[in-house]
Amino acid sequence: MHSSNKVASKSDGREARLRPSVLTIGLAALFSTLLIFSGAMTSFLAHEGVSDFISLYARSALVSVLVVAILVVGASLAGKNLPIKVLSGVGGVIHLVACAFFCYLVLMGDQGAAFTCFGGAASGIGCGLLCLTWGKLFSRFSLSGALLNVAVASCSAAIIYACIMIAPTLASVGVFMVCAAVAAVTPSLFGGGSDGAAEARARGQRGSSLPAFFGVVAEPAFGLLVFAFIMGLTCYTYMEWYSDYLLASFFASSILVVLAFLRLKKPIVRPLYRNVIPLLAIIMLAVSSMSKAVAGGSAAEMFCMFLLYSFAATLTIATLCAIAHASEFSSDFIYSIALVLFAAASLIGLSLSEILSGETIGIAVTVVTTVYAAVMLVARSMHSGDDSAAAENGLDEGGSGTMRDRCDSLSSEHALTERESEILVLLAQGHASAELSEMLFISPNTVRTHIHNMYRKLGVASREELFQLIRSR
Repeated sequence: MHSSNKVASKSDGREARLRPSVLTIGLAALFSTLLIFSGAMTSFLAHEGVSDFISLYARSALVSVLVVAILVVGASLAGKNLPIKVLSGVGGVIHLVACAFFCYLVLMGDQGAAFTCFGGAASGIGCGLLCLTWGKLFSRFSLSGALLNVAVASCSAAIIYACIMIAPTLASVGVFMVCAAVAAVTPSLFGGGSDGAAEARARGQRGSSLPAFFGVVAEPAFGLLVFAFIMGLTCYTYMEWYSDYLLASFFASSILVVLAFLRLKKPIVRPLYRNVIPLLAIIMLAVSSMSKAVAGGSAAEMFCMFLLYSFAATLTIATLCAIAHASEFSSDFIYSIALVLFAAASLIGLSLSEILSGETIGIAVTVVTTVYAAVMLVARSMHSGDDSAAAENGLDEGGSGTMRDRCDSLSSEHALTERESEILVLLAQGHASAELSEMLFISPNTVRTHIHNMYRKLGVASREELFQLIRSR
């Protein structure tokens, strides 16, 4: 047993050294080669002949990943966990083959509908399996770690997109294939230790209701839907503004990198959703109507739109990582649902982009952005009262040692779980139960269960008794 723990410790130490660099590089490579994302494909439209097959390829890839994701959702609901080694191995091989097919088409031009559909379908399967693989890896990160890694990877991906767009075709293909190999191989550098945790989450997931799940993921899911729809809808019309998209994506991700380094008492993602996102949407709508922008407006107008949705996309991915890290639901279930929403919204947006005029697309973007801003403002107003009321009831730092030290002592003495210990500290700081659900990315019912179990172990029946117990330490 001692030997086994020693080996596990060495493995954990090796992964800890790899994470800050290799994992971020691998995620950037994945973002750069996701052929189910219009931003990744658009970088190749600057090369001759790509526009001849890209539409059919994209639709085939999206349909394929949609089918894969639906199958994984079903398996997750049945309590089946997909081993990370199988996902990374099979997904990595298919992803490399599909990327090679795509590069062949870029170099040789359209080879017929059957060849294009095959390559697109393979891309969808490979991308879907790799997204689930990387979801398992990033379920190990807390919100701050996930936000930092995702934001840095997004910055890097924007640079890679720019290189692919401006480089000669052969060089672009070479860069793309190197990134595909890095994205496929990187997961093998990390152990499969998350599988055990995923199985535990799957068991817990069967005991949780779907309404509870969608209550937790409502904000990121809505942001993902809007982002995917808008990117699909404007994929052909914004080719001339693609450098503005790259600049906005880099700028938004850079700001989030800085924010991820800040040591704040509360997770910063929710305030960004409810303050920055609506503000950016209002600014975008105030600058000019998007119908004019898409049809040929100024770079400032398009930059505002891309900045808004780049913020939303990066925050959404980081939030999904935090929800998976919270362990209430399995990462397979969380990310397969996300892939279903992303693929469906992208397909609808892509289909509409091929039948609507530029003016109509502009109107659609304006309407969707207005609705998005309104929903975020409503969410902000619903939670602002709870946040302000919760801050008045915390314990001070008087007594022997800090409040956190006293909470840690109680946790150790009464054998509280890691989650219960975390909730104990947050309650002592004065956070309301409803606020804990948002801070920890778990459902209100799960928060109540943890509080009930914690009270039982500590022998208290109310928050007042809990505070008295903490003060007595």
